[in-house]
Amino acid sequence: MTFDEIKTTFGLTDGLRDGFDASMTALHEADAFLDKGSVAANTARLTMSDEIAKLIIDSLVLFDDVRAKALFWHCRRRIASGERGDHNRWGVPSGGPNASMLYAFVVLSFVPDTFALHARRGIPEEITRDTLADIERWIHTEKERHGAFGFREVGWLCNHITGKLFALGRLQFLMEHFSFDDIILHRRDGSVTVLAPAGMKYRADGLYDGTNGIIDANARTTVFRESEKAFEGNVILPTGRITDTVAVLPKNEYRRVVSKGDNALSFHIPASGPMDHGACGASFARANEFFPKYFPEYGSKAFFSTSWLYDGELEKVLPPAANIVKFLREFYLLPLEKANDDQMFERVFLKRYEHIEEAPQTTSVQKAIVAHMKGGGYFRSAKAILLPEDDRWDTPYRK
Repeated sequence: MTFDEIKTTFGLTDGLRDGFDASMTALHEADAFLDKGSVAANTARLTMSDEIAKLIIDSLVLFDDVRAKALFWHCRRRIASGERGDHNRWGVPSGGPNASMLYAFVVLSFVPDTFALHARRGIPEEITRDTLADIERWIHTEKERHGAFGFREVGWLCNHITGKLFALGRLQFLMEHFSFDDIILHRRDGSVTVLAPAGMKYRADGLYDGTNGIIDANARTTVFRESEKAFEGNVILPTGRITDTVAVLPKNEYRRVVSKGDNALSFHIPASGPMDHGACGASFARANEFFPKYFPEYGSKAFFSTSWLYDGELEKVLPPAANIVKFLREFYLLPLEKANDDQMFERVFLKRYEHIEEAPQTTSVQKAIVAHMKGGGYFRSAKAILLPEDDRWDTPYRK
């Protein structure tokens, strides 16, 4: 059996080619992971719904084809070897009614390993189950977006099965490195100021030039300098807009609290129901306790995230009491370079509509977004930060 045969059968890419022949020398080991009893034990351990548990068991017929078994085993070996690359480069298995479920079996095969990994840290099994509930969640999402059950989020779930991501109540937290170039400064009085990185073009509206594909012929350029005594640069307002104000902030009053590359926790909002404001705040409180307790060596410097949910335009079109508005107001917002509305369409409407009038208007959020865009408005993704040392909720950074 060759990789080219697998690639053609399942419509994959060359991103999975490396190591295929080595995987095939141990193909017989795949049987233990695809045994009906083992698979059923994993679905039961995750307390999956009867519907999805049955779907998974019924989909085992996929592996009557040795080529599917070979693909499963190769993917599992790649992940077990520590690969942390871009799994989107693998492609999505196709070629039959059950092929789209193949990656679900890859992730499920790691369930015992994840429970053992968490147990060695003393992490309660309830948190492990909550974390791995994303498997079933993404199977449902596949049907919502593409009309049939399936699973393609193997790359995202690698964070879960390898002990990097944890669900703590309403939100998920991922241990990674701070990826923003913005200069985050904390003042002695507890206030936060953010300066833009140097050399960035921004428009008169305070967003980066090119946001939503709009170019400003008169775009300004940010400055930033750091000396022994001060930080100097363009201030970014907590609403996520760059200003022309170039502040000089003395180091005897301000300190940089997080830099690009520092350990930090990105936070994520799974599609698991309403964004209850109190529940979201409780998740941050749990994270402030959980990671120092179970990962004392990590030392996170900040919470950070990128999402369509941090677009200040949402405050204009949704009522102040809306969960989305209350949520985004909790963070210091930052503009995102090359921002657009792709994620908004994906999450709110499940796909892009070139003519906004054709988009569904079932929910209040959908109705508000359609009305805003019909009136010539735009939406775009943005960035958000929250500092762990600011033990606060319901106390926005802005006044």
